[in-house]
Amino acid sequence: MKKHREKQTQPVERTNVTGTLLITDLRCALPAVAWTDAGATVNNPEPSRQSSGKWQVLSYRSRLYEGYMLRTVYPDATPLRIPLGRSGWHAVSIDLAHSAGGHTCVEARLTGDAKWHLLEDYYYRSSLDETAIARGRLFEEPWMLADLTGRDLEIRYPADYGRGRKTGGHCAIYAVRAVPLRAEDIPAAASCRHRRLALFCGPVHPFYSDRFDNEEWDVVCYNNNPNCVSYPSTVGTRLGLDAWAVAPGGLHDWVASVEAALDRGEDPLRQCIDKAHGIGKRFWMGIRPQAWIHCVPPLDHICRSRFFSSHPEYRCIEADGAALSTLSVAFPAVRAHINALLGETLDRGADGITILFARGFALARYEDPVQERFRALYGIEAREVSDSDSRLHRVWAEFITAWLRELRAMLDAKGPTPLAKRRELTVQTGPCLEWNRAYGIDVAAWAREGLVDVVIPYPRHDHTDRIGSTMINHPDGWIDIGAYVRALKGTVAELIPSLGHFMHPESLAVLRQRAHDYYQAGAAGLCRWDNEECMADARLDDPEVQRVWRNYRLPQDNPLLEIGGLRVDAFSPGTGFD
Repeated sequence: MKKHREKQTQPVERTNVTGTLLITDLRCALPAVAWTDAGATVNNPEPSRQSSGKWQVLSYRSRLYEGYMLRTVYPDATPLRIPLGRSGWHAVSIDLAHSAGGHTCVEARLTGDAKWHLLEDYYYRSSLDETAIARGRLFEEPWMLADLTGRDLEIRYPADYGRGRKTGGHCAIYAVRAVPLRAEDIPAAASCRHRRLALFCGPVHPFYSDRFDNEEWDVVCYNNNPNCVSYPSTVGTRLGLDAWAVAPGGLHDWVASVEAALDRGEDPLRQCIDKAHGIGKRFWMGIRPQAWIHCVPPLDHICRSRFFSSHPEYRCIEADGAALSTLSVAFPAVRAHINALLGETLDRGADGITILFARGFALARYEDPVQERFRALYGIEAREVSDSDSRLHRVWAEFITAWLRELRAMLDAKGPTPLAKRRELTVQTGPCLEWNRAYGIDVAAWAREGLVDVVIPYPRHDHTDRIGSTMINHPDGWIDIGAYVRALKGTVAELIPSLGHFMHPESLAVLRQRAHDYYQAGAAGLCRWDNEECMADARLDDPEVQRVWRNYRLPQDNPLLEIGGLRVDAFSPGTGFD
């Protein structure tokens, strides 16, 4: 390809039989003075010199097409407008690619829109089966279904994620594709349907991004430890209380921020609930029921419950008598303590409770109450049987079910909230029913008894990847949606599976595919553990939007071959660092 061309002010249109617009030469971006193609090849002595506040143009070549991409590392770079020159409804995709040495991000919107949408590369995978990570590929994000009449695309460097985190990295865009919608798909794109969406977030203020202040989300869930809290409490231990010799960063900074808020007389939990209610969202108080201490010896004092330390007699016990770092719900005192802590959140106005079983197990093992019940039922000693024995699982389930009955009674006794006629009890469970049963988690029985309102399966991951000692023979991110649908059939419990786990950052393409599959399998809604801002305003609450995208999503197999005159396919510039 030619090394240098004159600046363009009109889009380059490449059409096929469907009338698709593909803009690969982004030197059409306006204002033209905001970008430079000087030094747009590595063959120049100074290949990437551009002044602060500007965008750089670089030539590139991929397997499917070539063109000129836009890139900047300057937050003060002038926002650009890319003329589209189209009318009618289209499926608009934006091309990104991962950069060696940092991720790629861009904010985009259509002219006339008030909100910007954040898109990131998320180490794009080469196909929707999620089997291979491919950094050196162009990846078209299925961004928006929209009427493009009189509208262009605007892009800018994103200032932050909205949760106080700076984006960093490279702001870059390679191409724009707009595919006209068929007449039969326009009604689905132009109207809105809604399924419940729940957003899970960590207990750090601000607790979620302002990007999610929209009508798509119904619930925010604040996941917390069972006893180390970041808000005023008469039951729990304040996070970091009496901590010493704490390494800087991470939990140290978290504790410092909590201490500063409490010293100012603030109540971060009430602030979170009030903020959620202020935008019409429900608030669930999530709890990890076995996060009593943070790590292995020296028993990290920054996240160590005083209740745990004061009651060694309540710890889970293995068959050989060894004590674990967890407390057993077979003891009524343990359940009462957690219930009292959750009761404080209900008094603040929480609309429900979420028990995060997949982030806190096992809840009972071979403690005295378990042994006594097992002996009464089966006439033998529990410690003589393996933890894979279904009889032991049934005994565990009795104690856990007793706990859920207590929670259900407490929720009902607290009465309704302005947003919830019945305060909801939701449970986050494992990737399949077999996993649940192995830890005494019986969602089908709970649903039939009317104890739980929502069941949230969590994907297979490194802490849910086995049943006992047997590995689950499914890929990372798998959930057996069909089995859950059958288990909950005929009950009022809703199924809203998680679109990913906490180490599962995904592109919109993967999220849309997964959402479509879950809806097709019978899910009543969706949730996301650790929200990704690319999901904001993506209409993942609408099953029909995901179905339409299935018809317009092109196969993605487009490796980058060359950028700025430098080959990047066989031996990428990050070879010596990745």
